[in-house]
Amino acid sequence: MARILLVDDDPATLDVIDFALQLEGHETFTAVNGRAGVERALELRPTSSCSTR
Repeated sequence: MARILLVDDDPATLDVIDFALQLEGHETFTAVNGRAGVERALELRPTSSCSTR
């Protein structure tokens, strides 16, 4: 399955989307803002990324 990076400043939103994607078998990573998202993307090299903005 996909390695997905989720970026949102609302922890509750991240938790819901993260949980749903994990149930579908995806490997997920989260970041709480854009800067952290860029850092995590460079570190983890996800196959997909999603920002809820």
